[in-house]
Amino acid sequence: QVRKAIFATCGTNGKTTTNNMLCAALEAEGQKVICNHTGSNMLNGVVAAFVLASKWNGKIDADYACIEADEASTRHIFPRIKPDYMLLTNLFRDQLDRYGEIDITMNILEEMIRTVPKMQVIVNADDALSAYLAMDSGNPYITYGISKPVQKSAANEIREGRFCKKCGARLEYSFYHYSQLGDYKCPSCGFARPEIKYDAHDVKVGDQLSFQVEDKHLTANYKGFYNVYNILAAYAGLRTAGFSGEHFQIFVDRRDTKTPIVANPGFTPDSFLCRDFNNTGSTAGTILSCLGSIFENSETLYIGRINRSEHTMIKGSLPLVNEVVPRKRTASKAAGPLVPFCMVSPGTRPRIASSGLVI
Repeated sequence: QVRKAIFATCGTNGKTTTNNMLCAALEAEGQKVICNHTGSNMLNGVVAAFVLASKWNGKIDADYACIEADEASTRHIFPRIKPDYMLLTNLFRDQLDRYGEIDITMNILEEMIRTVPKMQVIVNADDALSAYLAMDSGNPYITYGISKPVQKSAANEIREGRFCKKCGARLEYSFYHYSQLGDYKCPSCGFARPEIKYDAHDVKVGDQLSFQVEDKHLTANYKGFYNVYNILAAYAGLRTAGFSGEHFQIFVDRRDTKTPIVANPGFTPDSFLCRDFNNTGSTAGTILSCLGSIFENSETLYIGRINRSEHTMIKGSLPLVNEVVPRKRTASKAAGPLVPFCMVSPGTRPRIASSGLVI
């Protein structure tokens, strides 16, 4: 009953933020949109979004649907809604607790993409894993990304997808943005970052984000370099749907998230604890970098799990880490009772409760 098109948003990080941005951008164009705003991205959550949008007689009055979909749940979601477009943000190992290996996630997604052969994949070209998946699926695909280096990437960052998915050779990078996102090529088979259609250039990261894409200069009161990708993905989705994007800046202005939501506004934490249950570091590093840009004088404490009894602690000044110390104690003992506890996802605004916890 959706009159025009259905978007499905998938990927390790940024799904909820990107999906909600795309929904708001479409609404700014005067469209009626169904969206699972809360990030309930398995089959029940998707069904609930459509039920809540329906009238008493079961009819739906919507031009578009923006559906965030858990990667494994695409097996149940795609056959039922048959998306017209798929937004693929990135693929990191942060999901190993659920899927065991990143290849499993990729295989599920490629299988489901091929079940909807006319679906256009809007993919982050800077991620070698996502780009390969889109290119290998046989579906039409459209790219977005950042073609030029913006900031220096830490040498000790976690890098996924270091080897070519096509031939297995080690990829060569001319530069990294962060993690494995950057400009890559395979010296063996020629696989390389595809040409970028929606290219963010003249990117500025500071008190606010700004960049140029096509003929538009966009500014946003957001923190965190990764939000450039979230905004750019939403823009690429809007343009792919046939809109000029003339109202896009207006939509961005309405979503001002420069200041985190703070229950006790006078509180400034001395330190942060980030508990990384997957021990991958990619999400945690992004979170801590974002928090550091807001609370510049705060110390960070990163704890990743190796097994039930041993933890790796990385302690240092934001946004980089510079020391690795093994510990044989629990996260709560390592952190101490006064260290705020951080469990947020990229694209999520930090919230500081009255107890001083970051949630």
